[in-house]
Amino acid sequence: MDFILPKNAKVGDIYPIGIEYYYDGAFSDIFYNYHQDDEGKLQMAHVFTKGIQNGYIKIVKGGALGDPNGDGDINAVDASNILSVYSRISTKKAALTDTERAYCDVNKDGFVDAVDASRVLSYYAYISTNKGKNKLDFVTYVMNS
Repeated sequence: MDFILPKNAKVGDIYPIGIEYYYDGAFSDIFYNYHQDDEGKLQMAHVFTKGIQNGYIKIVKGGALGDPNGDGDINAVDASNILSVYSRISTKKAALTDTERAYCDVNKDGFVDAVDASRVLSYYAYISTNKGKNKLDFVTYVMNS
């Protein structure tokens, strides 16, 4: 499922979501058994009345590739955070989490290491020395360097 949030969504906003069954009569439902008998209707009714719950999406502060602290800037602080993750997983103090991999594995080689931190520092130098000029976004920069 994809959720499209308003452009003005901000940290702390809550958006309710709901899932409901709609039958347009044009196609057989995938939740029916192939006979489309009472047993299949019962299964479908269960899925859409008890098996799926409504909820909400809450906007939380989060990171992005190259920005593990989630402050919106890619800089030396992020490189330091990546090195901290690398140090922790290298000494076997803890395993790499999926979130850390998503934000810190900058070159997408499956590892978080000093190379990722170096790419962040390289980008930081690039944006710092190209003020006022058209700049590449982080992902494009990393892919082309």
